This record gives sequence, structure tokens and C-alpha cells, in this order.
Amino acid sequence: MIDTATFKYEDSRWQDLYLFLASKGYDVYTPGQKEGECLSKYIVIKYAGSVKADMISSRRDLYDLILYVPKANYSQLESFVQQVISDMKEIEPLFMPYDNQQDTSYFDDSVKAHFVSIVYMNYKKN
Repeated sequence: MIDTATFKYEDSRWQDLYLFLASKGYDVYTPGQKEGECLSKYIVIKYAGSVKADMISSRRDLYDLILYVPKANYSQLESFVQQVISDMKEIEPLFMPYDNQQDTSYFDDSVKAHFVSIVYMNYKKN
């Protein structure tokens, strides 16, 4: 769980998420930043919009964590996902899993990589 006494909050929750994952040793990118063929595991963080929270005057901002592994390393995808999910528990309750689901994996021929998306949310007061 996040230690609010020592965690340095940034100007946006997206920045908090980016810096947290980078501090855990992951290669982290913004959408469109990573170019070329996937040669090692990496994460793209994408703001995925917001939805109204039920029964309270807040909203949930959604963030896609898109995890990539090289074409020849499909067998590493599941363990990569589980490692990121485990590390993300450290930043709760700032970011919580959204519906505890992840997409099925896909292959992106443009970067020669398998990828899967997991979604996290952050509550914000309206």
C-alpha cells in the first residue's frame, strides 16, 4: 500500500503512475513515443477517459497499462502481467484495478510484439 508520508505526488495522476512504474524498473512510454520493433518488455500508459462513479459525487479516471513483449517471447506475457499487477498493489488506493479484468492478448505486427491491456482507475471528486 502507498505510504502517503513519503510518496511524492506529481501534477497529475498520469505522471504519478508513469513515475511509479519507472521507479520499479519498467521501460515506460507514452502513446506514440515508442518506435520500431519491440526488442524487450515495455509498458505504454494511456489515459482512457473517465466515468461517473455510482452513488457519489466523484468520477473515475481510467488508465490503460498496455504491456508488450517481443514476438518470440509470448511465454513471458503472463508473468509480465502478474508482476505489474503485483507491483501496482504498492500504489493502492491511489490506483485501483478497474473490474479486475484484462484484455485478451493481441499481436501488433507493426512493432512485432504481443500485448495485453490492464485498466486501473483513480477516483476524483467532481
